[in-house]
Amino acid sequence: MAGMDVDPKYLFYINQFSNFAAKHIGINTPIHIVLVDKSYDQLSSTGMYFINEYKMKILYEGRSLVDILRSIAHELQHQKQNEEDEIPANPQNIGGHLENEANIMCGILIKLFIDERKFLYKL
Repeated sequence: MAGMDVDPKYLFYINQFSNFAAKHIGINTPIHIVLVDKSYDQLSSTGMYFINEYKMKILYEGRSLVDILRSIAHELQHQKQNEEDEIPANPQNIGGHLENEANIMCGILIKLFIDERKFLYKL
């Protein structure tokens, strides 16, 4: 996050949501979330999960809070898949069971979390 200003309000809700989502999914291994800006060299999507490092990188710059949370939820589901040894050596990047499961789970988690926090859609 070098050189990038992150809104403290965003950080508060990112932390709150990450804990909520990890508990809901049943993640057992701590995961490191790194927020990156558009200058990040390996940027190929809005979120990336690093299997062997238990780490995700999430594009922060220019995105709404809800969109950032959706990416975090998606990558957290990949963390759960990793814990359950479901991720093959060369996972499919688009479509397929693992990606579809992560897409479904991120939608569910956003709806559950925001149900009582609808004001987050405006951040």
